[in-house]
Amino acid sequence: MFHVAFVTCLFALTLAGGQATEPGAAIGQISGRVLDDATYQPLVDTRVFLYPVPFPAGGRAPLAITNQNGEYVFTALKPGSYRLGTNKLGFFPTPGVGMPLVNVAEGEGRWSIDLTMSRGAVLAGRVLDQSGKPLRNIWVGALRLEGIARLDQAVPSVVVDRTNDFGEFRVQSLPPGQYVVVANRTSGRIGAAANGVTDSMTYFPGTLDLLSAQLVNVGLGETLGGLDVKMMTAPTFEVSGFAVDEVGRPISGALVALEADWPLFGGPKGSSWTDAEGRFQIGFIAAGDYKLTVTPPGMEPQSVTRQTPFVRVTVIDADVSGLAIQVPIR
Repeated sequence: MFHVAFVTCLFALTLAGGQATEPGAAIGQISGRVLDDATYQPLVDTRVFLYPVPFPAGGRAPLAITNQNGEYVFTALKPGSYRLGTNKLGFFPTPGVGMPLVNVAEGEGRWSIDLTMSRGAVLAGRVLDQSGKPLRNIWVGALRLEGIARLDQAVPSVVVDRTNDFGEFRVQSLPPGQYVVVANRTSGRIGAAANGVTDSMTYFPGTLDLLSAQLVNVGLGETLGGLDVKMMTAPTFEVSGFAVDEVGRPISGALVALEADWPLFGGPKGSSWTDAEGRFQIGFIAAGDYKLTVTPPGMEPQSVTRQTPFVRVTVIDADVSGLAIQVPIR
């Protein structure tokens, strides 16, 4: 588990000469060490994050890296509330959520906070093709299923690994629990397929169906090996249609993107620009549920957010064609 060993406000002073500190001055400090909770040895090169509460939209948490003694420090802190989070390969990370608040008040203050981290579990094995030949450059991760009510609530592993020349993988930094191992040809789009068939996202020991996957249990700091995954192939399909404006006129030069919001290995799976008649075609798409978004001409794709309107598309066992996407042009 992850613990706060102690939190101590050492002192609060005014500036020299008896003058009060200017309200809102950035002079607070939080420092401490990060330790292995089993050995209490310092953890070197641990990433420590400082999260203001509430966290500003679009903000970035300040980062400190522990030194050879496991020490970190954040200085020049403005008055306010903060939480700490940690991340180190081999230990399961703490995101800051649920951690005790550190309240930095007006005036100079120094807070000493030692943190401990638990060594994570490891799932290891190989990815093989149908003939038993090792496959390289296959992404492998894990879905934690323990304590969830629905499969779409499965928690993806923070760490994913890519198989080496021998098809070997090690998924590290896992909290103890029940998992499904997942192998995927790429973490992004599938890419070209031969004869309309490609390697598809496969669950241990070798199935395309999550409900048919074999569950594995791993304890705190345990390494579980021998998890060989036989990569499965599946047909790919095409998603096509056209984009129009509010009055039905075709929109040319729009970017149509297909994205999977799966817990693991989701993200962009293909895209197409609409032609002069507003038509688009996106190929090499495996069966599954997707979001389809349209970025109008002149709008940067990076400005598409979770709030951007989208259309749900489900690919089952055939091409999806004739989609008519109405896009408001402002």
